[in-house]
Amino acid sequence: MEVVSDSIFQLQEFTDCTKSLALQQRSGNKHLRCQPPLQGVVKINFDGVVFMSQKELGLGMIVRNSVGKCLAWRKRIYRFPDDHTVAETIAILEVANMGLSHL
Repeated sequence: MEVVSDSIFQLQEFTDCTKSLALQQRSGNKHLRCQPPLQGVVKINFDGVVFMSQKELGLGMIVRNSVGKCLAWRKRIYRFPDDHTVAETIAILEVANMGLSHL
């Protein structure tokens, strides 16, 4: 369950980063860059999209180390939850199900 709690933390970091980016874009500063994780820590990026006309949900996720090396990735198409928050939650569970440990 540590992976799940870490994934939830990453989701919060992503949400905070997105809010910060939106504020900076409104103020005209467009130089926000995501930082790599510390050595010995991985960063999990994920996103979800809802295709309303096909009633499908697409997910993508990637796990990278502190030098940017891809350690794992996954993409999936699901039949339809109609909310991007549900999509991102499913992405967190997919990452947890990758079975990553001791990274």
